[in-house]
Amino acid sequence: MAELLGTAASVIAVIQLTAAVASLSYEYISGVARAPSELQRFMNELKALTAVLSRLQMFALDNPDIADSWGLGEELRRCAEELKDVKERLEPKRGWWGTALGRLQWPLGGRETLDYVWKIERLKSHFTLAMTAENRTFSKVIDKNVQDIKRDLYSHTSEMKTQQLSSLPRIL
Repeated sequence: MAELLGTAASVIAVIQLTAAVASLSYEYISGVARAPSELQRFMNELKALTAVLSRLQMFALDNPDIADSWGLGEELRRCAEELKDVKERLEPKRGWWGTALGRLQWPLGGRETLDYVWKIERLKSHFTLAMTAENRTFSKVIDKNVQDIKRDLYSHTSEMKTQQLSSLPRIL
């Protein structure tokens, strides 16, 4: 049971952080007429990361031993650290002036925002690659099982034909 909660619990925590960062980013977008293109890319990456993490969570719950064997703990921890860092940067400063100013100005520069976009893309790719590699392994196992079934079916069919032929009366 501990394994079941290991990777899945870490994924849930990262999903919650992603939602918090997306919420803070959305507050900024909703307060301005035209958000910078970097912020739009950032929001798109957060949305894509959430989708990948949701799939990873489902996979981890269905296959806890496999998910924990991937060694994703370090990548999930790194992802959580990046999201915590950006969340702290996006949270409005204390006091009236900090709150008002925080809603008017995106606290990250364009280059900084793109750096976070690239970091999220890299982590998202790592999670996706881990699931893809495991799906490939599952496909190979399924293919082998199908081949075994075909071989057994052919063998069984051949035996049945032989029995049917041997039960026919001999004309000669």
